[in-house]
Amino acid sequence: MAPEQARGEPADARVDLFAAGAIAYELATGRRAFDGATHADRLSAVLRDEPPFDGIGPLAPILARCLAKDPRDRFHAAADLAWALDAACCWLDRDAIVLRSSTTPLQLTTVDPATDATAPTSRSTPTATSSPACS
Repeated sequence: MAPEQARGEPADARVDLFAAGAIAYELATGRRAFDGATHADRLSAVLRDEPPFDGIGPLAPILARCLAKDPRDRFHAAADLAWALDAACCWLDRDAIVLRSSTTPLQLTTVDPATDATAPTSRSTPTATSSPACS
């Protein structure tokens, strides 16, 4: 829950960007951005704490912006966030991306529209040059 929601203030689409940032933070670090023993403790952490952004490389400034307390400091639209993530992926070694709970590299799949069946791609991750931001 975004800080403005926790305070009962008007909310807009940027609360979803806060939520996306919280989920991405947990995926990147293996821990919650705002933790606590109870729901009230977690809401309090959302209002007062800043999560540590060390160890997540080029994702750090993006996630920090998503998790900004003031919605005016967040991305204004999901497209802006997508662009920033795409640009950051140019700097990541995509062949080295692994799930925090596993040592198995991510396996991307493709969907055959004719059969709706999934199949692994020929490569575990796309190349950085396949990204429009990397061109």
